[in-house]
Order: sequence, then C-alpha cells, then structure tokens
Amino acid sequence: MKGPSLVKPEPPAGYALRDAREADLPALGLLQAAARVAADIEPEPALPLAALDLCRAAGSLWLAVDAVDLPVGYLAASESDGAMLLLAFGVARAHQRLGLGGALLDRALDHARWRFLPAAAVILDAGAPVAGPFFSRRGFVRLDATRAEPGLQQKLAMRASQAPRPSDPCIMARLL
Repeated sequence: MKGPSLVKPEPPAGYALRDAREADLPALGLLQAAARVAADIEPEPALPLAALDLCRAAGSLWLAVDAVDLPVGYLAASESDGAMLLLAFGVARAHQRLGLGGALLDRALDHARWRFLPAAAVILDAGAPVAGPFFSRRGFVRLDATRAEPGLQQKLAMRASQAPRPSDPCIMARLL
C-alpha cells in the first residue's frame, strides 16, 4: 500500500479526515496515550513512532482532525498475508461517540478496496469491552487462529506475549 488515500469518507460536522503528515508524528504519541486511557480498558502497547512513520510513508496512516486541524483520532494499517491489517486505532475521549472511529475505519476499508485487498483484519483483546463489539458491529468476525495465515498467526502470538497480557487475544476479520 503506497501513496495517498484514494477515498474520502465523510466525517461528522466540524471534523475532517486526512492522511497523516510527518509533522503530525509527535502529536500521535500523545494521542495514542490519550485514546488508550479514554477507552477505559487495559492499554495495549503503543505503536512506536517509527512504525507510525512507516505507515504514513506508505499512505496508510489516517487522522481525524478537529476544526483547527489538531489530530483527535487515528488509524494505522499495513498489509499482512495479502490483507489489510489494522495496527493501531483510537479517538481521544472528548471526541468519542461522534462517529469518528467509524469514519476512520471506513476510510481504511475503502483504501483497502482500492488496493484490491480482499479482506481486513485486526488483532485485539476480545475480552476488552470496547474493541470487540466495535468491530463486530462493522462486520468483523472472530477467526479460528489455527486457520489464519502464518503472518497473522505470528502477530497474534506476539500480541499474546506482550505486556499487559490480553485476557482473550484474537484475530477478527471481514471480507471486503
């Protein structure tokens, strides 16, 4: 996945979605921490800024920004085993429940469709009260990890071994 996004889903009024810029990276570290705290769940490890920069360079790091262009939400993705893999995703507490998360996800899924990727996947803690239901409502289903592609199995094993240890690590995916 390289280049700028080819699609423009509509965010809520007063917000915009855009591709991340190099200048946004310092703010993304703070935004990741704020979004993890806002979710009221055991925090997942933050994606290093170097990894976010790789996603940005590949055209797969999107931001939700407020009226003064400050990042309030983000979604980072890459490819794994021929599918889009959602790596990091969050919205700051003051901007939640406005549809920004759904708009960011739509932007990423449309981007994957334009790249002719057949599916999207995310590795998460199914025991968390927010993430599993959010993705389920958007058509993602839990995969049998033993039948997943090797790259996803490896990423699931890595997530399961990270601190804090998830209670029920799983792969959720949907066809595009």
